[in-house]
Amino acid sequence: MKTQTPHARLRTLLDGTATWDAFDALCDERPDGIVSATRALLTESEGARAQTLVRFLAHWGDDEAVGALVGSLDHPDAGVVAAALEHLNRLRSRIPPPKVRALLGHPDRLVVLGALGAAGHTGDLSLAPEVAAFLHSEGELQAQAAVA
Repeated sequence: MKTQTPHARLRTLLDGTATWDAFDALCDERPDGIVSATRALLTESEGARAQTLVRFLAHWGDDEAVGALVGSLDHPDAGVVAAALEHLNRLRSRIPPPKVRALLGHPDRLVVLGALGAAGHTGDLSLAPEVAAFLHSEGELQAQAAVA
């Protein structure tokens, strides 16, 4: 039997035609080329499929996988971006400050909350004005809600 490429193995898992044992085996094995295959599939996936790929990258957690997670912060699906930020924050990964700055202005609240956590990991105090602006706007929203 011919061995499947990492890309084909990932597709099989995402299509739901593989068992959880196959999922665990792929996570534990981490074959050559799996991160680039994951990155390629992530660009064409959305929703739960894309979030599964983010979990793969977080599971491996090495420099190559973290680099792919940082790359996924440009994904058009806000749920994927929020999941990537959650994993990057859990791994205490340093996200480039310009990327964090951009995410602090994201329209999705979960993404912004993840970016706030990421801002703390950068060690870059130049992000303080954006963080302060978000906290100020949140305080105003809560005050308005209390009055209403």
